[in-house]
Amino acid sequence: MDMGLLTESLSGSWEHTRAARDALVEQGAAAVGAVLDVLCDEQSPVEWTVSADVLCDRGARSPAPGTRVRSGELA
Repeated sequence: MDMGLLTESLSGSWEHTRAARDALVEQGAAAVGAVLDVLCDEQSPVEWTVSADVLCDRGARSPAPGTRVRSGELA
């Protein structure tokens, strides 16, 4: 994932970053590492609340480990 593009898409107001946040949530686990990098970068222009929102939405859409997704399967 291009960190420059990620940072650019998440920089700005809460309303301005909505589409980027939604797109990252849709990417699922593939986006988590990059979003964490942005969240932990103290020099990043991205508000921590924006990065945290992506991670919280991602977590809310994922089944908890060990939950049954389909009969006989564990997440």
